[in-house]
Amino acid sequence: MTNKKIAKKKPLPCAICDKTLGKTKVKLQCLNCKKWAHKECTGAQSNWTCADCEKEVSTTEDDTDSENEAEDSSSSEPEATPKHKKSPRTHTKITLNDVMKKLEKIETKHDELLKKFQGILEENTKLRDEIKNLKTKQQKLEKQTVNSITESNKTKQEKLSNNIIVQGLENVNSTDYKKLITKIGDECNFRITESDIKEVHNIGKDASKMQLKVQFSTTEAKEFKGPD
Repeated sequence: MTNKKIAKKKPLPCAICDKTLGKTKVKLQCLNCKKWAHKECTGAQSNWTCADCEKEVSTTEDDTDSENEAEDSSSSEPEATPKHKKSPRTHTKITLNDVMKKLEKIETKHDELLKKFQGILEENTKLRDEIKNLKTKQQKLEKQTVNSITESNKTKQEKLSNNIIVQGLENVNSTDYKKLITKIGDECNFRITESDIKEVHNIGKDASKMQLKVQFSTTEAKEFKGPD
């Protein structure tokens, strides 16, 4: 019998580092070309596509429609981000247009507040004018009141100045006081007519002693005149 030599398989190299894959290390196979590579060399967790296949996919993406792009994305998963890498942060960009819009809003609010303030100032001016007018009216009313009181007092004084009190009348039975006064005037040689007398009242407390309050119609009538 002739012994046949069994050919040994050549160890597969890593598609990334070209080192022998070995049996102990974890390996990943490219989803497209079926090449093998160390898992730690790929940086992927499960699915992996080699660099050559990724280039081919990127060159054909612009020529294919959206449906083919969806199929390619489902057949080849993107390379997983290593744990030590942080995802980029999204920064909000503020444009000059945004700043101008905000400034316009602030300016609009400022104009509104300024209009309100001007309205308040105008209202205050009106209120001041009204208060001034009220004070003027009050002063006029006070002056009119004082004049009315003065005039009333003057009238009262004039009435009082037209009065005389006749005392010492005893046992007088007459109730026609005007005739009684004219008779007293005749006896005293003073000419007094009933038309000169406005009214006569008995203010005596004692019925036996009469006190007559005589109010003449005018001050001149009070100035008794002697016979012609």
